[in-house]
Parts: sequence; structure tokens; C-alpha cells
Amino acid sequence: MFPLLRYFSIASLAAVIVTTALLGLLHHRVERIQLLSIGESNHVALTQSFANTLLPSFRELAATAKNLDTDALKRHPLTASIDSNVRGAMQNARVVKVKFYDTEGRTIFSTDATQIGRDYRANPGFISALQGRPLSELTHRDSFSAFDREIVDRDVLSSYVAMRASGNAPAEGVLEVYSDVTDWIEHTNQQAFVVTLATILSLCLLYAALYFIVRHADGLLRTQYRQLQRSESELRVAATAFESQEAMMVTDADGVILRVNRAFVEITGYTAEEVVGKTPRVLKSGRHDADFYRTMWQSIVQSGSWQGELWDRRKNGEEYPEWLTISAVKDSNGIVTHYVGAHLDITERKKAEEQIKAMAFYDQLTGLPNRTLLMDRLGHAMTLCARSNWHGALMFIDLDHFKAVNDSLGHNAGDMLLQQVAQRLQHCIRACDTASRLGGDEFVVMLENLAASRLDAVQQLDEIGNKILAELNQPFQLGADVGHNTPSIGAVLFNGRESSVDVLLKLADEAMYQAKGRGRNGMVICR
Repeated sequence: MFPLLRYFSIASLAAVIVTTALLGLLHHRVERIQLLSIGESNHVALTQSFANTLLPSFRELAATAKNLDTDALKRHPLTASIDSNVRGAMQNARVVKVKFYDTEGRTIFSTDATQIGRDYRANPGFISALQGRPLSELTHRDSFSAFDREIVDRDVLSSYVAMRASGNAPAEGVLEVYSDVTDWIEHTNQQAFVVTLATILSLCLLYAALYFIVRHADGLLRTQYRQLQRSESELRVAATAFESQEAMMVTDADGVILRVNRAFVEITGYTAEEVVGKTPRVLKSGRHDADFYRTMWQSIVQSGSWQGELWDRRKNGEEYPEWLTISAVKDSNGIVTHYVGAHLDITERKKAEEQIKAMAFYDQLTGLPNRTLLMDRLGHAMTLCARSNWHGALMFIDLDHFKAVNDSLGHNAGDMLLQQVAQRLQHCIRACDTASRLGGDEFVVMLENLAASRLDAVQQLDEIGNKILAELNQPFQLGADVGHNTPSIGAVLFNGRESSVDVLLKLADEAMYQAKGRGRNGMVICR
């Protein structure tokens, strides 16, 4: 995450330093400009004052100086007179030196006599003043020759000002005035220090206020950033989970499909473009009635979810079983915004269940119900017979000389014989009856819904038994060989009042052995 507080602190500190420095420099420059302007104005006024009182003396001295050398000029009585007048006028004033140049740039008067006679015709200040533009300069002097003494470490303001008889008169010379402005500079520096200190204090207060604001904002941003990271992590997990092996579907609150995952496309055969914008009814197989769906939605409304097994239809029309879990997604106000459906194709599981069921309840060779399923159906049939007074019958069938088939033609031929016997038994009985294999060459047929009259039930049993005898006496095609076999059948009627299913099986078994004792290939009904 961007370190807001750290960068704010660094940037703010830099801003305070830069702002303070710039304001200090700006204040110092403004004060110097003002000082130069005020000082120059004073010097212009002073020059005019000198012009009013001393211009005749300066004019006379300028005229005389043309014929005098430097030493003679310094000793001239008029020079001493002007010096006396200038010093008298400058008492208690800031002015520390005055020089007068004639129009040729020669210094014809100076309170510092050593500078009399010097040529300043090339001096920029002299030239500017002679052209009517006063020029001032503020400098710091380590030492400076004042009227009557040497001063040190002073700030001096010098101005070149043209001396005129009146405002529009031509310049008759240039007056250079030096003023000691050290106390002004110190005052300016003190003001600058105060301004700088006030600026620093104000900026620090502003920085402190902004710091707490930014720190609070940084805390909020960090909290939001952590929440965003958690949300992104949850979204990545959700996205990964969404693209899981289970088919996933997301709908809006009205059940319109918004999104499906790759597994949904693979399982149903529909592309995302084909189902988005539609409802899940596109998958309905038609196996479930309106009550089923009404119960489902009641559960979703009451508990927010539903799960259960149902049948859907793929795009190619194939129906398939699935385990469906529907969950309602609600907002912070408890209003449903979306529904998420997880579709698990349980086709393979159903096949496995059917295989397990087949192994548990059906004979693996013939596909007929085994002893376990037969006993269950026989118990159920006895209960129905007792309730309705109808009869049922149990036929115990044993193949005659089956071992000889195995010994002569092989076990494969024996297995084919058993399979064909199973098929013929199923052709001989009704849909409500059961043909089963107990093991080896032993089969049991259970007949249901025979007549209430025992005599009529015996007749029905006899007809079915003769039909089975006739079918099983037909030749069997056992691969390349043709086999023959006959059955011995023992039968017993029941009406549900018998003590147990085991007793019925025992009676039928005994009747079968009676049939074998009578020469085989026949049926004996236990009376």
C-alpha cells in the first residue's frame, strides 16, 4: 500500500522549509526594494535642498575648477566653505558622505577630500543620473570614510542624482549622496526574522492539523485497503470455487441466469451464451410435478437454501440425475439479490448404486432376482394375500441332469443353459410374477394374484407349470452344440396364513423331490 503518512511527512517538511525560505527571500527582497525606493527619494529631496541653497556655490566652484589642478582645488576657499555648509546641514542626519561631479564627471567636491579630482565620467551611476535617471545602490562596507571618522561594518545606501536649478532645468552636475542605513537593515532583518518565525509557526500549526487529518485518512485508507485485500482474496477464492468440478449457476432475484461456469457447460452441453438471460427451466426434464418445485421454493424462502436429488435434461435431450444445492444471497437488509445453484452430476453414482443393488439383489449370471430379493418379495406377497384373500404360489425348479451338461459340453455351455432357462422362465410368467435363481441349477418362480378359490388357483398354477415344462423341454442352442434338458418342479400354494417364507420354500423343495422321484420332467403340487 502507498505509505501516505510517510510521504506526507517528508513532503510537508520539505514544503515548510522551501516555503519559509522563499517567503524569507521574498520579504528580504521587498524590504530592500522599499529601502532603496525610500532612500533614493530622500536623496533626491536632499539634492533638491542642496540645489536650493548651495547650487550657486557649486556652480562657481565648477567654473573655477576647470582651471585648477587637484591640489589647488582641494585648497580652494570655496571648497572649504561648501564643506562647512554641507557638514552643518548634515548634522543629526544619516548622510555620511557627499560628492559633487561636474558635467564632465570630475569630482570637484567631496566630504572625503582624498576623492576630490577623480574622474567618474564612465561611472554608470553618473551617466544614468546625468540622463535624468537617479541610480541607487545598497552595499555593505567593512570600512567607510565618513565626514570626520572611519566607520566599519556598515550598510550604506548611495544615490547618484542630477542637480538642477528647477525640475525642467538642465543638469549642472551630479550629486552622489551616501547614507548609513545599518539600523534600517537591522530593523528589516528583525522584521524578516519575525515574519519567518511567524511563517514557520503558522506552517507548523497547519502541518500539525494536516498531519492528524492525513493520519486519520491514512488509517481509514489502510483499513479499507486491508478490507479490499480480504475482499480480493475472498473473490479469488470464490472465483476458484466457482470454477470447480461442480456445475455452478448464478441467477438474479427473479431467477434469470447471469453466469455459469465451465463445469456447467461441460455437464449440460449448453454454452454460457445459450443460457445467460434465460431461466433454469431450460434444464427441466419433466419428471417432477408442480408440487415438487413448490416444496423446493418453500424451503428456499423459509431457510434460504434447498438441496436434493432431481433429474435435469442436457442440451442433447439426455436426462441425467443430479444433486442440486440452491442458496439465496441476501444484502445487508436481508433482501434476496441472487441465487447460487451447485449442480453435481450423480450419473456415475447412480450407476454405482444400481450396480451395488444388482450385486446385492440379482444373480450375476442370469440377471434374475437372487434369494435375498425373492425372500423380500415373498414376504410382501404373503402380506397382500392375507389382506385380499387371494392366493399365490411358489414353484421350486431344478434342472434334471445339469451336471451331465457341464461334464460333457463344459461349464460355458452350462452357463449358457442357465441363462436361456432364465429367459424362458420370464417368458412364461406374468409381469406381476417373479422368476429367481437360488444358485446352481435351482430356480424359484413366485406367482402372485391367483384366484381366491383354491381350486381355481390350482388350475392357474397347473397351466403355468405346464407352460414352463413345455418351454424347458425345447432344445437349447449352446454355442456350436445343441443341448436338451428337463425340469423337475415342486409347487405350493399360499394365502398369507402360512407360518413363514422358509416353510413355503421347504414345502416346495419337498414337492420338487417328489417330482424327481416320479421320473423327473414333471410337476408336483403340494396339497
